[in-house]
Amino acid sequence: QDSSSIRGFPRAVQVLPNVAFPAKTTAYGRGLVTATAGSVATFSIQPKDEYGNDVSTTGQSVPFAVFVYPEENGVDSPYPVTRGTVTRSDDGLYAVEYVPKL
Repeated sequence: QDSSSIRGFPRAVQVLPNVAFPAKTTAYGRGLVTATAGSVATFSIQPKDEYGNDVSTTGQSVPFAVFVYPEENGVDSPYPVTRGTVTRSDDGLYAVEYVPKL
């Protein structure tokens, strides 16, 4: 085989993640599993693309709306649904805060 080089190679190539893909996006933090009525609860959202790569959405509008349902009956619960406040962090994560009510 010919072992001659291809002109301009090897070279560095920058590979970027794709757009956020909801099915692969993750959320974590205490506020996902426990909260106290009247007190602020928090958790974080890490957007990921369809291949599981972290997505940095800096410069884009907040792509998430968070609604918290009581565990008892979910969407059919007699308790009020709480809308969370979502803010983008400098590290590419989204911080979610909400105050559950009875």
